[in-house]
Amino acid sequence: ERMFAASWKGVDSRKSLGGEYRVKIRVSTLFPRVGLIRDVSSVIASFGLNIVDISLEISKQKVRNLHLIVDFPTLDNFEILLQKLGQIQDVVQVVREG
Repeated sequence: ERMFAASWKGVDSRKSLGGEYRVKIRVSTLFPRVGLIRDVSSVIASFGLNIVDISLEISKQKVRNLHLIVDFPTLDNFEILLQKLGQIQDVVQVVREG
């Protein structure tokens, strides 16, 4: 049996104090909308996850980018979470950052 060291792009290789993985996620939308941050945080909360940091940036092209850092106890549901975030009204892209 052989073991190899591996890393996952976009994941802080150092676990947080709670033993979780810190993952950076970007949620992009073209239009400002009341309730967008609420909708994003509700989806994340429905997975039982903690948002460590959140910020909003508007690009020169007027794309609104919501940057999040989320703690995951395991990465099992990561792709499912990205899909659910992508289904939110007016969201045009969801990507792992890093």
